[in-house]
Amino acid sequence: MCHVRPQKARAGTSVSIGLKSRPLLTPAPYTSVMHKKETKKWWKILFVIVLILFVIDIFSTPFEENLGINDAIWLIIGGLSLIPLYGYAYQVAIGSKGIAISIFIVNLPPIMLGAYLAIAMYLNNQTAVQLVASMLGLIVVGIILFPIYKYAFHSNHLWSENA
Repeated sequence: MCHVRPQKARAGTSVSIGLKSRPLLTPAPYTSVMHKKETKKWWKILFVIVLILFVIDIFSTPFEENLGINDAIWLIIGGLSLIPLYGYAYQVAIGSKGIAISIFIVNLPPIMLGAYLAIAMYLNNQTAVQLVASMLGLIVVGIILFPIYKYAFHSNHLWSENA
């Protein structure tokens, strides 16, 4: 039996096993910090889709029959949501980290209400169609909340660059 004493690896060193030589430490192909040049295209697409839906909502709201204060509140929350979506998609700091956290907190109750309603609708009507609709609703809620959360709490590189 061959005993090999473990050694501390240094970056760039190689281990020779038989005829093959492999590096001990290789850089990870994915890092958890997304920088400006590594922005994923689908976050930009999501921002454009949400922006288009917001513009449609702005222009269609005055033509609703029962226009109330709730409509104005939803438009304000929707407009505020565009700030972190844009900031995360294009990796730019808009305002301060405190503002981003405040926008996340403002968005949390309506999004949680949407998740609750999706689950409640399924529990009231337990069919396959309602299950699919509720699951899609939960996925949409998660997809919209994720970049807002990441922008507020996990984009420290943006806030440190603009401090």
